[in-house]
This record gives sequence, C-alpha cells and structure tokens, in this order.
Amino acid sequence: YKIRVWLTQTASSICPFTSSGTNTMMYKDRNKNKIYRTMSRQNDSIDDGWISDLTRFGHQVVHSEDRLTKPLIKKDGKQVEASWDDALALIGERLNKISGKSGCVCIGGLIGPTLDNESLYSFSKLLRVGIGSNNIDYRTEYRMLPSESEGKHSQLARQPFSITGLDDSDLIITFGSDLLREHPNEYLRVRKAKNFNNSKIFVINPYGVKSGDVADQNIIYHPGTEEATLAAICLVAIENEYVSNANAEQVKNAFGFNSASDAAKVAGLTIDSLKDIAKALIDTNKVSFMVGEIVARSRDRESICSAVCNIVKLFGLNTKGQTALLAAASNSIAALRLGLEPQPPEFLRKSLGQIWGSYPESDALNTDSMMIQIRKEEIDGLIIMGTNPAVLYPDREFAREALERLDFLIVCDSFETETTELADVVLPLATWTEYAGDYINLEGRTQRAQKVINPIGESKPGYEINDLIAEKLERKIFDSSEQRISELSKVLDSDNSPSWPTDYVNVTKSTDEENDGYSIPLFIGDDAHHFGYISEKSHSLSSFCGNAYLEISPQLAAEYEIEEEDSIRVESPVGKIVVPARISKHIKSNVLFIPRNFTSTPVTSLLMRKRRVDMVKISKVAK
Repeated sequence: YKIRVWLTQTASSICPFTSSGTNTMMYKDRNKNKIYRTMSRQNDSIDDGWISDLTRFGHQVVHSEDRLTKPLIKKDGKQVEASWDDALALIGERLNKISGKSGCVCIGGLIGPTLDNESLYSFSKLLRVGIGSNNIDYRTEYRMLPSESEGKHSQLARQPFSITGLDDSDLIITFGSDLLREHPNEYLRVRKAKNFNNSKIFVINPYGVKSGDVADQNIIYHPGTEEATLAAICLVAIENEYVSNANAEQVKNAFGFNSASDAAKVAGLTIDSLKDIAKALIDTNKVSFMVGEIVARSRDRESICSAVCNIVKLFGLNTKGQTALLAAASNSIAALRLGLEPQPPEFLRKSLGQIWGSYPESDALNTDSMMIQIRKEEIDGLIIMGTNPAVLYPDREFAREALERLDFLIVCDSFETETTELADVVLPLATWTEYAGDYINLEGRTQRAQKVINPIGESKPGYEINDLIAEKLERKIFDSSEQRISELSKVLDSDNSPSWPTDYVNVTKSTDEENDGYSIPLFIGDDAHHFGYISEKSHSLSSFCGNAYLEISPQLAAEYEIEEEDSIRVESPVGKIVVPARISKHIKSNVLFIPRNFTSTPVTSLLMRKRRVDMVKISKVAK
C-alpha cells in the first residue's frame, strides 16, 4: 500500500541470500530510487516459481538505516566522513609503505562469496597482480582451513550438480545438512520428488532438523562421528553381501574399522537402520547425495569428504546420479572457480598465469593462517570486502584481536558492522540491486542480475573499488571493462570438474580433548528467515525472527527445568551469552542450536577454532 503497482518499474534479479540462484522480479519507483517489492520470476529449472521469505523480503536491507553512503577515515581514533579521493590517497600511501617496508606478502585480502563475478575476479587480480600477494580467501566463516585446495573437500565441492536432477531421483540422501535453513528451494524439490516421484529420502545428521519431515528415515549420529557413520554404511553393505566383499580389507583399512558394529557403536547407530540405507543405495537406479554445511563447517571436513569419496566408490554413485557438497552462498561457486583461494588448483594457477603474464610465487595464506600471522605482526595490511569476519569467524575473540592488531585495515561494505568499526578506512559498497552483475548458482549456472536502482549515496560496485585501489597503487589491473569481462570468461572456461578417486582413500580420524564441565554439543547456523550478517536489517525478516534463541530438545529442557522463553546462560571455555529458550519440535537429542544472524548475540564468541565439536554448559538465569 506504499505505491500503485502501475506506477512502478520492474527489473529482473537474482536472490543473493541462497545459492540456488532464485530468479526474482523487483518493483521500483524510479523517481524515489526505492525498491518496493520482490516477486518470483518463474524458472522451472531452478525454483519452480517458489521464493522463500528470505528472498521475498531481503531487498529491504538495501534501504537500511545502517547503509554506508560515504567513505570514512579514522582520525584521532574516530571515523569521520571523507571524500573518495582522500580515502583512496590514504590507501595508496599506506599500502605502498607496507609493501615497501615489509614486502607485499605482508598484505592480505578477504572477500565475501556473495559478490558478483567481476568483483570477485578483480579482487583476485588486485591482490595477486596489483599487490603481489597470494594471501586471499573467501571462506571467512570456516575453521582450520586446509593449506592446499586440491584435497577431497575441494573435489567434492567441484562436482557437478543439477537442481532438476532431484525431481526424478529414486533415492535422495542429505548428509550433514540442515537443508531447509541452508537450501530452502532444494528442500521443496525434495518434497516434490517425494510426492510426485515416490522417491526414498534419508536424512543423516548429528541432530534432528525440520527438513527431516519428508524422510523415510532420519539417522541421527553422535556429533563428530561422520566418518564412523559412513564407514558403518559401507561395512554393513559388505558384511550383508549387498556389494562384493572382494574389497572388504581395503575398505576396512581405509576407514580404520574392523566391522560395521564397531563403527556403528562409535556413531551411536543401530545396524538395522544402516542396513536400510545400504540396501537403498544398491537397489535404486538414480541417487542424489547432498553434503551440507555441518560437514563444511567441521574442522575435519577433509577427512569426512574422504569418507564420502569411499562411499561413492563402493556403491558406484559416480555412475548412478550425483554427489556434491552444496555451495553455501550465492556466488561460492564463482569464488571457487575463479581461484579466490590462497592456493587454487594447479590448472587454475596455470590459466591465471597465462592470462596475467605472471603469477606470484609468494607463500599463500588462508583465512586462519592470516589471522595467526596478523597476531604475530607478520601481516600489516588487510583489505576486507563484503564480509564480516569479526562476527562470522568461528572464534570471535581470536578474530577480533587479530583485526585490532593490524597496522592498516581497509573494509568495503554496504553496512556498518563490527568489522567496519575497526577499520582505518571504510569504503561504501553498492548492493546487488545497484549495478548489473553475473552470479553462478550451486549447479554452475551463470545468471545475470540487472541493475534495479542507482547506487545509494556514494557507494560503488566492488569491481570499481578494486580498480580505483589498483590505480592508487600505480598498478592498473584492467585497461577497460571489456578486458575484465574477457579475462573472467577465459578463467571460467578453463575450469573443470575433478574425477573421483580410483582407489579407496584413507580416512584420518581425530577427536577433541575433553572439556570438564562442558558436556553439551553446540551447533550454529542460519535461522530459516535469515542468512549471514545482513538479513536482520530487513524489518520484515526481523518480524519473523528478530533475536537469537537457544533451540533445545524437550528431554534436555525437562532435565534442566527449562520452559519456553526462559533466559538461558550458555557458557563455553572461551565465552558466554544469554538467550531465550525455544523448545524444539525436531531436535530430540542432547544437542543445542543457536542462529548466528543477530549482532546483539555474539554466538561465535562461544566457539573455539581448533575444536571439531563445540561443547558448552547451560543454566537458567534467575528471573
């Protein structure tokens, strides 16, 4: 009721909050430079015309009161508004000083995987060509990242996946995924497959999730025992002769278990439940095996993905469907394919070197390593674009202490955040609605989001900011936008999907040290109406859910005499918060869940970067 529909104009766009690439139509008032509505732009091959509440109301963040509209420079400990010329001049002066004094390896860059292709690619070239540093990463919310990017986790993330392939799958398995929170459109596809194709559904997780409501069977394993769970499935199939036992010793040696019962005991599972899934993997012709964020967030993601490779080999899943780790963010696939990692695969390094004429030989540091080196004062300068590591990094105090130690911090963002507060220079970043850009969804499909409104204030697209910084460093990275687009296309054309291992892969199991007094596993993720750190700036989404909460099973709530909305103190060895309780309809085990989307509740302050499973204790706060 804010404007007549016939007085609006429309522009096609893409949802930036999920990796599906949901197609949308946005309604705007040209004169007021304002967006009023987002509706579906039906694309049956992606979204069947459905959009989530997150997609429908997420555009409201664009007009948030927290929007950054002008550059800021820190003077005498306070950030003050400045011109672009002054901000860029300071950036050029300070970065050149750091590289001249300490070397280009003392500068790093972190970027969010929700930015468009051109911004991602130009950021990579700015760091590697303009500055000469390989310290670059887009994974700011994962702990203990691998130093190499050619491991089994990367291999699984690069596997092809088709959204419509879910429709006619005989068997759909989600492993380590809270599918409704992570991929709401794919959850609807699974429901569609169940209702119209009579697909068999298995959901395998360390705690119960809403998306398990369509499952034929929910398999709940002990937290941190993903490898044992997959080992038990494989060994059950061998011991019951669902598959040939010729490779039995190889499988046992690869997983490190002598029998299915040994593995099942570790995972807390029954042999009967494992027989069902093993038999289904053999009997069905088309399988979709989806791995999710519970695995991706794990310290031991590499080991778990090695176990997934073994299950693919044993059951021949590479010839009867699709197995993939689903991308989390709207442009994670582009970040992966464009080499926004410190050490991209060899073929990608070679391709980039040919396009640029050279490729830096310096050491390559990921997010974790950069944080460590910053704390050791080995990295002096950092550029952060479109992400908020002070909130997202899974050890809040560790990250914040690192960022505070930097000699020079540049942050480019659309909103005031905990990270921009620490910056020496803040540059206003345009949102996805304020310029045209390409995005690659979780199945590798490139789609374009049109410009909807003009940039608010003095904000600029990421690729333009990267060009301006490069010019101030006197290391121009593109002669024209056409060159940038041409180079980007060549890099994407050089990408390929790695083949599955031909042999069984050894799985390295590890456990955490015991924490006395901290006995309850804690998981974090997105609320069903939120994504990341900006969605709470939408007033409609905040009306659905405006504050963090502690989701707890009825059994655990009864044990602690907790009732709905009671204030609960949650403590870990490194932090504590107070949140209201929400009695779960899905979680049945002694596991807790807290959403990460609310700045008033610093849930990442409870996390420890070196732990596989975060353990906490809880107590009621007296009224």
